[in-house]
Amino acid sequence: MEPISAIIVTALAAGAAAGLTDAASQAVKDAYAGLKDLIKRRFAKAAAGVDVLENDPASEDLRAFADKQLAASGAADDPDVQALARALLDAVARDAPAAAQTIGVDLKQIQAGSMRLNDIRVQAAGPATGVSAQNITVAGDFVISGVSVSSGMAPAPAPQPAGPRIRLLFLAANPTDAARLRLGEEVQAIDQALQLAKFRDAFDLQQAHALRTDDLQGLLLRHQPHILHFSGHGAESGELLFQDDAGRAVAVPPQALANVFALLRDNLRCVVLNACFSQTQAAAIAQHIDCVVGMSQEIGDQSARAFAAAFYAALGYGRSVKTAFELGRNRIDLAGLKEEETPQLLAPNSNPDAVTFAGS
Repeated sequence: MEPISAIIVTALAAGAAAGLTDAASQAVKDAYAGLKDLIKRRFAKAAAGVDVLENDPASEDLRAFADKQLAASGAADDPDVQALARALLDAVARDAPAAAQTIGVDLKQIQAGSMRLNDIRVQAAGPATGVSAQNITVAGDFVISGVSVSSGMAPAPAPQPAGPRIRLLFLAANPTDAARLRLGEEVQAIDQALQLAKFRDAFDLQQAHALRTDDLQGLLLRHQPHILHFSGHGAESGELLFQDDAGRAVAVPPQALANVFALLRDNLRCVVLNACFSQTQAAAIAQHIDCVVGMSQEIGDQSARAFAAAFYAALGYGRSVKTAFELGRNRIDLAGLKEEETPQLLAPNSNPDAVTFAGS
């Protein structure tokens, strides 16, 4: 039986070859993009092996290198990777068989006294055969000479994930003159929760740290998030604390920040302010955004992480913002942290039970 890593390499090579031709179907391109994206997100060490195959999908040396990278990284044993690889092979066989195997001369069901084939040149992006012959009957000479096969095309642009994705933007500020927070662990908890969820491939998590006031507009313009998550400090007076160029805390007035969201709310439907005393700010933002979560008082690092992990896990399983919020509070309660009443959900202009992001 062919090793599963070899099957994955074959699928990648065939998909890359198809992706370099205008005739390739969208199904093949989407299948290849999905497989490549999954491997790169879950198994960073295998990314180089995937990329080199686009330079020359037919190269046995590059295939061997990719096979080694996939096996060493653990990607070859991942059932989701295996499933996408087989789906890609099926798509290539159905819609782009030429990408899987380019044949210069294909002979079938021929009877002849003699046959001579000379100077056959095949240029292919993927695996190639100069001459293929099936069920041939020749009474005299059957000569094939001067066959050359070459391959290689310019690398295709990096494929984008198939279908629309939910953009989640994680913003963090950890000023040097305030108590240090373990914000890296929070974004890790969010990422892990999404990766384990049913609709994990629907989410695209981006992050920016050491957030300054000058950064916010540009980040919203660039990423156009559907969900924005802020992690950091809040002041008792209701302001969130960003950073200045020296890393010191800068208080941002609630109404000024709310106005940014009013102007750049394009796709934004949910904002989570995982910071102490952020309920005042949340109320201002909720005048413009469907669902906003804020904290009514101080909240500890552990409770903040527990809430965030449960909240995004629920969204990743297709649950509503309301259910995700309640599960987040329940996670704090289950951990015995006594802060489950601190998170508050504000949605004065919408029904959070009706707001979902995946699987709907």
